[in-house]
Amino acid sequence: MSNLNSTQDFCSWLVTECSSSSEYAGAYFDNNHLLHIATTNLDAINKTISNAMNGISTASESAEYTFDTVEYSYAQLQAAQNTIWSNKAQYGITGIYTLQRKNSVVVESTKDISDTIPELITLTGVSNIYNIIVDNALSTEDTTYLRGGSAISFSSYGCSLSGGIAFSDGTYGFLSSGHNVSVGDTYKYNGVEIGTATTVVCSGNLDISLITRTDTSYVASKLMNDGVTSCSLNGTAIENDSITMFGKSTGSSTGTIIATDYKFGDFTNMIQSDYARASGDSGGAIIASRTSGNTFVGIHRGTYSGYSVATNWGNVKSEYNLNRWSASES
Repeated sequence: MSNLNSTQDFCSWLVTECSSSSEYAGAYFDNNHLLHIATTNLDAINKTISNAMNGISTASESAEYTFDTVEYSYAQLQAAQNTIWSNKAQYGITGIYTLQRKNSVVVESTKDISDTIPELITLTGVSNIYNIIVDNALSTEDTTYLRGGSAISFSSYGCSLSGGIAFSDGTYGFLSSGHNVSVGDTYKYNGVEIGTATTVVCSGNLDISLITRTDTSYVASKLMNDGVTSCSLNGTAIENDSITMFGKSTGSSTGTIIATDYKFGDFTNMIQSDYARASGDSGGAIIASRTSGNTFVGIHRGTYSGYSVATNWGNVKSEYNLNRWSASES
């Protein structure tokens, strides 16, 4: 059983617990910010939650949630998504994701392929498949100049800081996006070195750079001049989350999470959203406003098909056993 600690967001914790059940069919927030857990078997998912919350006295007070009974489990939707994606060239598909609040799979293309939907339904056995037409244009957010605030730089590039991270060995560092970065690159803040890139990933479900701190005088409270971007609550992205992206160029912009398992190019299980962004915002922090507090959920990557795309912090945290570095730690 997982334990809910003071740095975890309850909604993220609950979704993580439910996702281990074969009856789990997804999660999303409605327009009133009520968390919905979708399931193919209400009794089974209730049992999963009851077992997970055993001994956690404050969990039920942290958020309200409800259930939707649907036709397809999340595993079935993912299997359908993977089958379609493996045939993307044949059908002219440029992106794909599950729309959990509709228990469906959405395929993106640069031209109308709605006439192939019946074939995709036969291929996957899932009837809830829809097509939307998009502009197939991929760009990442980089620039060669610096600004104040959360602006950092490496090599000849300027980007944004996601925040501080605490490594499992007790050391501290920083987090940003990984495209154009190489292991060993030195990062600077206001012209002063703050750390070195020790892990860089730019494929699959991650676009990140893990930066090991080299100057111990740079503590989280000194670097995070915007308090919300240094929030210590850990979270994972949830569909229809109300979010704010903090970047060095845009400053801040709000939006909604459209999908949490967006596939495009060489990437999978990325966040898709509609917040505004600009060159230089790569690596910016994405914060969700939840009943349990402001929750860090993602790292801005760039744009694809007119949408903003980002790495889900939940994937980073689980892959590298990281935690958020709070301003009180040094």
